[in-house]
Amino acid sequence: ARRMDAATGKKSGLGDKTWHDALAKRFAAVAGELTEISKEIEERMKLVREREDYLAKMEALMEENAEAARSKIKLDVGGRTFSTAKSTLLKREGTYFHALLNSGKWEPQEDGSYFIDRDPRLFDR
Repeated sequence: ARRMDAATGKKSGLGDKTWHDALAKRFAAVAGELTEISKEIEERMKLVREREDYLAKMEALMEENAEAARSKIKLDVGGRTFSTAKSTLLKREGTYFHALLNSGKWEPQEDGSYFIDRDPRLFDR
């Protein structure tokens, strides 16, 4: 009996065993290709997840920086201006800046900066 060749789709006079072997060989080749494609997809998905994680961290950092910019405070230390986020100065309770900013008595100057009568070199790193 004539059968369809699995690889070519044409009728063949091959016997059942030969036809089955050809079909099994073609199936194995396709399965191998699919396995390789699947591995490549997994590798790419891993890279996508890593990139998404990185971008999420960058987005959080940008939001943090935007928040800090909204709460920026200027310090006039001995005539030199320093800028920082108010949250930076309030991070630790019991500190000089925490006490001053939360006292309600330390008011900014006309230009919006807070004056500290100290040597500005003490504020440099």
